[in-house]
Amino acid sequence: MSERFRQFQVAFPEEACLAALMRLRHGGTTMACPACGRPATFEPRPKLRGFSCNHCNYMIHPAAGTPLESRRISLQRWFFAVKLMAEPSAKAAVTALTREAGLPQLAAKRLVDELTALGEKGGPSWLPALRELVTGRGEPQVASAAVLPMRPQAPERPVPRPPAPPPLPRPVAEANVPRAPPLPREPAMPKAPQPSSPSPPPAPRTARPEPEAPAAAPKKAFSGRMAMAGIAAGVVCVVAAIVGLAYARLQQQDRPPDNTEFASEQVVPALKDAPARPSLILSSVEQDLEGARQAAQFALDNDPSLANIKAQDDAPTQQIPVNQLQLPSNILLVPPKAQGSVPAPAAPAGPASPSGAPQPPPMISSGDPDQVLTFGPIKIRRHLVDTIVRASKVVGADPTLLMAVADKESSFSTAVKAQTSSATGLYQFIEQTWLGVIYEFGAKHGLVAETKLIGKSGRQFVVTDSSQRQRILDMRREPYISALLAAEMLKRDTLRLERALGRHLTGGEIYLIHFLGPDAAQTFIETMEETPGVKAAELLPKPAQANRPIFYVDAGGETKTLSVSEVHKKFNDMIKIRLDRYSAVRPTMGAGIARPQLKR
Repeated sequence: MSERFRQFQVAFPEEACLAALMRLRHGGTTMACPACGRPATFEPRPKLRGFSCNHCNYMIHPAAGTPLESRRISLQRWFFAVKLMAEPSAKAAVTALTREAGLPQLAAKRLVDELTALGEKGGPSWLPALRELVTGRGEPQVASAAVLPMRPQAPERPVPRPPAPPPLPRPVAEANVPRAPPLPREPAMPKAPQPSSPSPPPAPRTARPEPEAPAAAPKKAFSGRMAMAGIAAGVVCVVAAIVGLAYARLQQQDRPPDNTEFASEQVVPALKDAPARPSLILSSVEQDLEGARQAAQFALDNDPSLANIKAQDDAPTQQIPVNQLQLPSNILLVPPKAQGSVPAPAAPAGPASPSGAPQPPPMISSGDPDQVLTFGPIKIRRHLVDTIVRASKVVGADPTLLMAVADKESSFSTAVKAQTSSATGLYQFIEQTWLGVIYEFGAKHGLVAETKLIGKSGRQFVVTDSSQRQRILDMRREPYISALLAAEMLKRDTLRLERALGRHLTGGEIYLIHFLGPDAAQTFIETMEETPGVKAAELLPKPAQANRPIFYVDAGGETKTLSVSEVHKKFNDMIKIRLDRYSAVRPTMGAGIARPQLKR
């Protein structure tokens, strides 16, 4: 590298080049965020060659859509190429880049060709400003710099103020002052000299003073009295206002209330349904949810009869009216045991499932389980919705997200099987993924025997007994167990990927974890942030072969391969529609909560 390029690197570091490009293309780092809409300061992310919103981490890439977008070549070399092409010897820019910047000849030729093509199209508005910046001809961010030197020309000649008149004595004492000597009156009334003739000789000391001068003293004294009187009147008005306010306050405190009920109805505003709460990011409430889950599990372990509580319709118990409290969905109230009381006989246990798995907890919502709930164009039986919501409460996941994933994966069919893979059940688990989640989370949810049957060979999960293996795989068709393990897997992988990326995930990115697996989803998202134009089918050939409608599109009779950014947008759009569709299932307890339309 040449000495000139080293000096250029010192003058234009990589971060300064990124900031200059952001300033030229977007006007700076302070703007309204296009994602959250709030005034934000975008913080630099040099490794990603972009700036992120300090509220929602939305990324803006200043070089997007330009030849400078490629991260294989630093912005310093791009800026240096712009500088070389702006010099008189622009034809030798390729040779200069190769010799001074240390670029290969093909790479240097590509830089020059792309910058030349960018300028031949008419060129964007920021390219001339960038050329002026790197050549040192001007500062592009100051548009009115040429106007600033004109401002000091305004005050050409200072205008002298007339000297302040000497303080006048009070009119009482002025009668005793001799009026003959005019010495103190001469500076008060200076006479302007004539420009063509010399100034006249001063008036003799015996000259009489002007007749209007004595009248000025009484006028100023009179105006002084008026000012003092005005100030006094203002003070009196302020004091009267303060006294009036204090008196009114005392009268209001002493007055007894006329009608308490009528006043409370006027003062207290009518209660309205609050807007729907935004979905919480799992990483922000992970500890709270885990603590609530452990408390609920502790209560169930110490009193197993709670899981078999049933409504007693015939028992003539005295109903005591109490105020219903709105409790979070992840809190379980355990009634205290009365000392000395005889414990009630345990309710008979429900029938065990054919797989030996524990039965789900009692139904939370009241109503006919065969009722049809309508969510836009989708109609679902109530018992299936209750099953998914119960699973989300046990794990501490968002029920709306679980409903959206089940809609996209199986359209709420519990026994459906994919034609192009081994995916089966409500959440379309493939065999290895299903064995893996039971191996990790099965014992936590009562599947201890099934967990012991699964072994691990390298990265593969195996079951030696073929009949037991098939029985475990058939459990994918049980909606409660499938929803439990889907929620556990999404929660685990979402938290891990958020920590790896340093930001929150969108709904579409969370579904990508279930669709591609955690490792492939992380590769996909990182590639989308760095090189959004890469073909998604080339990055993930196996998922593209099994899901062609997602990775390919028909464009005028020809098959077009979508880029990773286009696939990312497609996932976000289709999950957002479903999250909005099933937003009513998030609050499932309490009165006054919006619920889906019921249909028999």
